[in-house]
Amino acid sequence: MGPPSCRISLTDKRIPTEELSKENIDSIEGWFVDYGKIDATSLLSRLESEQKELQNRGANLWSDEGQIDNVRFRRAFHDKLGVRQVLFTFCDDLLQNVYRLPWWEKWSLELNSIFDQLGISPKQVIRCLLAELPSGKRIPVHHDTGLWSTR
Repeated sequence: MGPPSCRISLTDKRIPTEELSKENIDSIEGWFVDYGKIDATSLLSRLESEQKELQNRGANLWSDEGQIDNVRFRRAFHDKLGVRQVLFTFCDDLLQNVYRLPWWEKWSLELNSIFDQLGISPKQVIRCLLAELPSGKRIPVHHDTGLWSTR
């Protein structure tokens, strides 16, 4: 398995998928891939282990103190919702730069386990993060428009 081999035309990105009419829905076959169940046991175990270790020191994995050796980004909309994140790799909205953050290497065993199951080379990954949302909060359906989302 692996990512879809089709190429999505930029004209198809003008309207969010959830707003497409029934006629247009048929034309998007191949845009989505069901990878089935993915075994994330190693990633979840690592999260639990890191969180316990930090709690013993009075810190939290999702906080600045818990990620003292990683890079933290502020994202206005995410911050407003109270979303806390652990970033591994990120690209700017114009897809000019891809940043491999310190925890990309630190967590490579767990991340590569997921990528291997998906048939994706880590070189293909331009954004990779974990997010924690406050109870009862949701990220609303939205349509990413940065250049990164069109390539």
